[in-house]
Amino acid sequence: MHYLVKIENPYTFIMPAYLYLIIAFATAAIFSAVAMPWLLRICHRLRLYDLPNERKVHKSGIPRLGGIVFVPAVLVGMIGALALMSRFESSIPETIRFSTLLIGGGAVLVYFIGVIDDIAGSNARVKFLMQFCAAITFPACHLFIDSLYGFCGIYTLPLWVAYPLTVFVTLLIINAINLIDGIDGLAGCLSLIGLGTYCALFYGLNLITFVLFTASLGGAVCVFLCYNIWGRAERHTKTFMGDSGSLLLGVSLAYLTMKYAMADSKTLPERPDGLLIAYTTLLVPCFDLCRVALCRLRRHRGIFEPDRTHIHHKLMAAGLTMRQALVAIVALQLFFMALNIGLFRLGVGMEIIVAADVVIFTVLHILLPNGQEILKNDGKHAE
Repeated sequence: MHYLVKIENPYTFIMPAYLYLIIAFATAAIFSAVAMPWLLRICHRLRLYDLPNERKVHKSGIPRLGGIVFVPAVLVGMIGALALMSRFESSIPETIRFSTLLIGGGAVLVYFIGVIDDIAGSNARVKFLMQFCAAITFPACHLFIDSLYGFCGIYTLPLWVAYPLTVFVTLLIINAINLIDGIDGLAGCLSLIGLGTYCALFYGLNLITFVLFTASLGGAVCVFLCYNIWGRAERHTKTFMGDSGSLLLGVSLAYLTMKYAMADSKTLPERPDGLLIAYTTLLVPCFDLCRVALCRLRRHRGIFEPDRTHIHHKLMAAGLTMRQALVAIVALQLFFMALNIGLFRLGVGMEIIVAADVVIFTVLHILLPNGQEILKNDGKHAE
């Protein structure tokens, strides 16, 4: 039976490691399930709605504060699991360092600007500034992309390249999750894939803190998806994630990505797949954001100016319902993960893998119709 043991200083655990994972997931999920109806009642009482407009398909005001429960749910899930661990084990594996608090502070900053935007609205420049402040905490805490693992013949990166690259990739991931949140369940499901992937990887590497974090956040996201996908507006059981949720998921996934991608890590062993996993896990939302941004620049428009050119818009313009588009995009992400990992294990170079991904993604969008002409086919658009 597998037991969780810290790499450098082994501990003997009485309970199997996976039970702590389950406890963190279940505690966060239960907290979210209890808090969500209460939150929805407040939203309806204060009329905190996401109102329909010409860009959105939903036809009535729907609360958009579902993501506000993520932070307290994560705290409750992790504290519950760690408290139980401290009761049964001689010690808990990792201590909280200043760097962890600094990065966590940046994440909370982004979370709060998202809450403000969901309630009262905020300037796009202010939101981006807060994202930038959160992004620079990564290299400030010695967490950055320090190697390309031989991609294009490049291994160790100098700091003057590594730091700006880390900030850029962090901002890319945060905004990719934020802007892909366009139909029910999409941002949540793609984030859940990322969280599940890193949970399994860090479980295999015996890093308890990261396992509990991903499990707790995953539990909160699962409960949210139940309300987001299957909730009914007329019964006051439907909610959207809002920027509070999508921005927090973005910065959390960026942190996990940097942690796994960093080659010179004191807590992780050598991993030849470090860059591949980091690149592949959020491929679809990141590729989609890059494509949309380039298309907007080509049309001399701002890269954050809203339109209907995201992949979910194009799939719905092709005749898919919102649920079908959700399944198609999730399947596409899983396809790229299986393809890239399979090719990598066969010894195919990263250069060829990336080139194949770009070609497949480009051909797909060439075949799809223009999302600007989307048909409002099922009246349940998320945001």
